[in-house]
Amino acid sequence: MTWVSLVIYIFSLVSGFSIVFYAVLLFKRYRKKYLSQYLFFLIAYYISGFLNLIGQHLAHEFFYCKPVFVQMVANYLVVLLGLPFFVVSLYFFISFTHEIADRTLSNMFTIWFFIISLVVLVMVLIGINLFIDRQSSRFIKILLNSVNYGIVFFFLLSAFKMFLYSRRIIHQDKKQGLRLFSILYIFLFLGYFAVAQYRISSSIGNLQFAYIVLYYFFLNLIPILYLKYLLKKSFVSQSLSTEEHEKLGRFYFNFDISNQERVIISFILQGIKSHIIAKKLSISTGTVKNHLYNIYRKVGVNSRNKLIQKVRECVQNGKQHYFDS
Repeated sequence: MTWVSLVIYIFSLVSGFSIVFYAVLLFKRYRKKYLSQYLFFLIAYYISGFLNLIGQHLAHEFFYCKPVFVQMVANYLVVLLGLPFFVVSLYFFISFTHEIADRTLSNMFTIWFFIISLVVLVMVLIGINLFIDRQSSRFIKILLNSVNYGIVFFFLLSAFKMFLYSRRIIHQDKKQGLRLFSILYIFLFLGYFAVAQYRISSSIGNLQFAYIVLYYFFLNLIPILYLKYLLKKSFVSQSLSTEEHEKLGRFYFNFDISNQERVIISFILQGIKSHIIAKKLSISTGTVKNHLYNIYRKVGVNSRNKLIQKVRECVQNGKQHYFDS
């Protein structure tokens, strides 16, 4: 192993732990179910990568002078250690993509997912056993390649379904943000599929493998930063503390906001368009616009964004706050 490869490995591991730590901070601040699922996805994802990275190098060091057959058995066992965590990471990613799009996984899906996963793990064990008995790696290689492609496929499918689910979200900012978020993950998983295929089909050296490891551990960096951006910019608070409710009440009182106008503001804070507000309240779009005009005049703003900013400044006032899904 060259010192360049070693630096890349260390940098990759540190970045992975940093991303998990950042996800913990996001969950502590916003307290949303989909953030807990995203955190579990990251933890399982990086444990799988860590076991594969450390395990393969330990296997290489301990069995370097052993026959090729022994080295291959050691590598397959290392893959077997990381595979359950990779499968668990897939489950939590699927659950995350549903929850953030205001959907819930059924209990039946969860049951069948883990039954199928258990069957796959048993097949891998059988494949390793056949390899040890017959010293033929063809079956286990085909099986592991199929499992790898299958997992990546379902990651891609989940990201694509998140894109489709976004169409039913009323919150316009969240809808657009979720679409970009899903597209981002689709391209990143396609990139991972490409480098994984390159690794399988090519004989690569330590430095090339180090760059693949770097990609694996950095894959979630941009998405989590973008998720933080969405939470901060687009997802408006509905779970307010008692103190924040009092501040919002004073805001309404100070600007003489009527009850109907308060309802309009609550929809505006959710990013709902005027024609949808009209449908929900069984009034005309023109009436909604008249209410908005009166609200803007009272508050002293001239647009939705400035109204939202004004309300946020009043409610937040430097305090920690939570955003809706």
